[in-house]
Amino acid sequence: MRDPEKDNILLRKGREINSLKLQLQEAKELATIKEKVLKAELKEKEKLYKELTKKLEDIQAKGFEIRVLKALNEIIATASRYLSLSDILAPTLKAVIESLETLEETEGRKVKITGGVFLLNEETCELFLASSYGISLKALGCQGNVALGDCICGLAAQSGQVNAAPYCLADPGHTRKPSFPPKEDHAHINIPLKSGDKVFGVIFLHFSPPGYQP
Repeated sequence: MRDPEKDNILLRKGREINSLKLQLQEAKELATIKEKVLKAELKEKEKLYKELTKKLEDIQAKGFEIRVLKALNEIIATASRYLSLSDILAPTLKAVIESLETLEETEGRKVKITGGVFLLNEETCELFLASSYGISLKALGCQGNVALGDCICGLAAQSGQVNAAPYCLADPGHTRKPSFPPKEDHAHINIPLKSGDKVFGVIFLHFSPPGYQP
C-alpha cells in the first residue's frame, strides 16, 4: 500500500532537485554570457585604443603642434579605463583641456581653455553637442546643433581637417554667432574625430585671450 506522505515528500524532493538543476543551468548560461560580454568589451577597448593611436599618428604626420599631440595622448590613457563612447567623452575632454592649459603655462603663456565634443548624427547629417567643459550652451551660436559644412565646426567635420580661427567672432567662417556674444573674443580650434577616414565628431577648443594659433 502506497504511503501518500512519503509520495508527497518524494515529489517535493523531485521538484527541489529539478529547481536546483534549472538554477545550475541558468548560472552556467549566465556565466557564458558574461564571458562573451567580457571578450566583446576587451575587443572594443582594443579597437578604440588602435583608433586613437592612429589618430595621434595622423596628427603627428601632419606636423600638428607637440602640445596638442601630448594632450591627445591623454585620450588613450583615459579611454583604456572606459568602454562606451558616452563614458569616454567627459573625462577625455577634461584631460585634454587640463593638459593643454598646463603645457601652455609651462611655456609662459597663461590661457583659459574651454571646449566640447560634437558627435555626428549620420541620419540627419548634423553635429550635436555630446559633452562640454567650462562652456555653456548659451555661449554657442549653434545652441548645440550644427549641420555639416555650417559654421567652423561643421566645416571641420565636412572636410576632416583641423581648422583654426585666431579671432573667432571676427572670422567669416563663424556664421552661427551667439545671441549674446561675449565681451572678449577667443581663438577657436576644431579637431575632427575619425575612425579611419570616417569622421564621427569634432573636438572644439576655445582659447582666451584670442590670437592663439596651432
